[in-house]
Amino acid sequence: MATNEAILIATNYSELVKRFHDDPAISNCAFDFYNTAIGALNSALNELENDPQNARSDAVTAALEADKCEKAVADEPDSVVDPSIRDRNKEITFISIMASLAIIHLFS
Repeated sequence: MATNEAILIATNYSELVKRFHDDPAISNCAFDFYNTAIGALNSALNELENDPQNARSDAVTAALEADKCEKAVADEPDSVVDPSIRDRNKEITFISIMASLAIIHLFS
């Protein structure tokens, strides 16, 4: 679920890059922060059974990357970054943190 949502958000940022190609915050979200978050979420899923500590670390990484994106676009006007996209950044951060806590609970 979180990975699919992160992919959708990354797609939204990729579309924004086409319109605002000189905006470093949007570019960072599209090409850096969300690529790392998606990779971390996929890695967390793959490592869950055999290496829960790394899976937890990957979930935390995904949360941090989504938060970096949110902070990067915080000063963007609503005409550039729709508030619903900001909400989705926060949602990915929250879901990733919850995944990390769930991993701790399940494997401790």
